[in-house]
Amino acid sequence: MTGNESFPGERGPIPCEIWIDREGDWYHRGAPMERADIVGHLCRHLGKDQASGRFVIRMGRQECYLEVEDTPLVITRVLREGGEPGDAERFVVFIKHLDAAEPSIRRASGWDRTMSSTAP
Repeated sequence: MTGNESFPGERGPIPCEIWIDREGDWYHRGAPMERADIVGHLCRHLGKDQASGRFVIRMGRQECYLEVEDTPLVITRVLREGGEPGDAERFVVFIKHLDAAEPSIRRASGWDRTMSSTAP
């Protein structure tokens, strides 16, 4: 972002010049984004503008929209753990560009979701 971006409630988000292909690979101005740390950071700030239905990157009060060919997040692997009698099952979902350091989202049902791009 260059500093002249719009803020929510003003003109709306401006284009980021970022495109995500159907395989979940990110491009900026047509060039592949190869730094995993930067793509991971952008993934963690990815959201959806409810008014327009567009995907946006939000950082603080700044936001910009990006083009998405299919879906912005791609599941690369799912592991099922537990399932012994009396134990709750746990599913670990690996998502491209998000690493194992991402926190799990726990639900009362005993279902866990952990996002990662690398196998344990």
